[in-house]
Amino acid sequence: METREAEQIIEHHRLFNVGPRIQALSFFSDQVRSDLIQFCHLIQAKIGQGKSLNIYPHRILQQGMWAVQLVGEQDKIHLLLNIAGRFKLTIPTENEPWPVRWQIDIADHIDAYWFTELLSQELKLEHTVIHLSTKSVDKQGERIDETGKINS
Repeated sequence: METREAEQIIEHHRLFNVGPRIQALSFFSDQVRSDLIQFCHLIQAKIGQGKSLNIYPHRILQQGMWAVQLVGEQDKIHLLLNIAGRFKLTIPTENEPWPVRWQIDIADHIDAYWFTELLSQELKLEHTVIHLSTKSVDKQGERIDETGKINS
């Protein structure tokens, strides 16, 4: 009978202290910092030299989520951050395949934002800008130029 190595589960209430002054920004604890830096090293080993970070916050019904794509020279990883009121990250064992979309529970949108900023900083990823489009809600009869702006 084959024995399975236990997966590692990392749980925290919050990841970051964030107040109204930027000087208040810090990790919630030294343990949080250590866990997140360890996670970044794990990601870097998979994707290699970082290239880009794509972020798409969205809703499914009433649940807030962030789709995050981390692209490197060797590979890419898809994360789905579920706004769940707490942080929970399950690290697969060495023998398990990487998840197609790695689901991570995260406390709130503030932690999600600073978590993606940490990934960008530690993995040397450039943000890819998603431009908003008004095409699906433009009124009939209005002209739209090539930049997507409405011309009356």
